[in-house]
Amino acid sequence: FMKSTAIIGLGAGGHGRVIADIIARSGDYVLHAWLDQNPKLHGTTVCGSNVVGEDSMLVELYSNDVRCAFIGLGSIGDAGLRRRIAANTLEAGFSLPTITDPTALISINSDIDTGTCVFPHAIVNPECYIGRCSIINTRATVEHHCQIGEFCHLAPGSIIGGECTIGNGAHIGIGAVLKEGISVGENAIIGAGAVVISDVASDLTVAGVPAKPLLH
Repeated sequence: FMKSTAIIGLGAGGHGRVIADIIARSGDYVLHAWLDQNPKLHGTTVCGSNVVGEDSMLVELYSNDVRCAFIGLGSIGDAGLRRRIAANTLEAGFSLPTITDPTALISINSDIDTGTCVFPHAIVNPECYIGRCSIINTRATVEHHCQIGEFCHLAPGSIIGGECTIGNGAHIGIGAVLKEGISVGENAIIGAGAVVISDVASDLTVAGVPAKPLLH
């Protein structure tokens, strides 16, 4: 039997705990420790592993021969913090592997970049590309020939029709549906349950059925 690779979790909240479950089921990694910015979690045990401190300990953990990490922090509409965590982790020497739940269905003809996590029962159909450090959450569906950018979040139950393009940092809300061929710009937010039948510009928030821009 191959020895599983040690990995650390960056963020021990709800999102991170789901990823810890995925890791436990896949058997590809052993959760070595958590780092979390919340001092109330320090010294506690989460999913069987200790929360040993905050992100400033990255270099110390790397020197102890741990080389892999995952971002346990989710995002809704602002991927900035996830981006900073990723940059700091890579700068410390860690790799951010792709993590996939055993129940996810991913076409052998699709490409998923590093740091992305594919959650339970998600589907990625043929000829798709998903950029680095994105979240394909529980039961999200990505149909054929889609291009998903980096640091995107496809929330639980969202459905992306075929030949859609989603820009970097975009958030597709829980249960939202994108008609085939839709383009969503960078950092756009699609509200929960929205039905998107026309393109969405960068930095725009839309909601409703059919989805329309929210006035601020």
